[in-house]
Amino acid sequence: MAAMKVFWLITLLVVAEEAMAGVFWETKDKATERLQIIPPSEETAKKMELFLFERPSFRLVKRSIKRPEDVLFIIDSSKSVPEANFTRGIRALQNLVTKFRPNTKFAAILFSTKAKVMFKFVSPQKAVKNLAGIRYHSGFTNTQAALRKAGRLFASKKSGARGYASKRIFILSDGQSNIKKQNTLYLAYLLKDMGVEVFVMAVGQRIEGINELAMVATSTDKHLYRVGQMEEFIKVVNEIPNDPSYDKFNSRR
Repeated sequence: MAAMKVFWLITLLVVAEEAMAGVFWETKDKATERLQIIPPSEETAKKMELFLFERPSFRLVKRSIKRPEDVLFIIDSSKSVPEANFTRGIRALQNLVTKFRPNTKFAAILFSTKAKVMFKFVSPQKAVKNLAGIRYHSGFTNTQAALRKAGRLFASKKSGARGYASKRIFILSDGQSNIKKQNTLYLAYLLKDMGVEVFVMAVGQRIEGINELAMVATSTDKHLYRVGQMEEFIKVVNEIPNDPSYDKFNSRR
């Protein structure tokens, strides 16, 4: 088992290095610099609307009606994230909930030195309330522990996760892991192998370890988003329209 893990980890690193280098014709340094670029908020909002919410394509919208979504927020609370920014991030995630369809279920994991499941899969209304109760907990950056708990949460019959639902993770973080970091990409691979799509919101003007966040995401062109600070994340989310069916749902309540 250990040998197999090492084999897959080496394979992942080789493939990732090639991907980060633009598959042979872009140097790693140039690829890293490209990932540091922060697009205008309108562009990021459109990108999220296109790929995170899958709204423009009739085919994808039709599929999402048949398969509701289970969305897991993984929230970085390490010491590199100031408490005020953490609070802004929570507020942005509360708003993000309203952009999904009303049949979506949400869960959340908080991580710093350790990772903790803050709440299991619940309705949008309960998710907004539960997010408000999450408090800042400074520490190191143990991303791999959060990813490990994510796999268990999706696999558990007691977590509220639905076997027929599309599985998605949305990671809010400002940098690379520094605890057992050799496990981070391997555990991200295992989640993707389970059919989980991994989206990453990378926060910071220049992020040390942006390559790791990029490789954790399912792809860099559709699943990796960049903002310079949490205020910009709030702005991006505000520019995404609420799901129309969510507004209708609220009007009937």
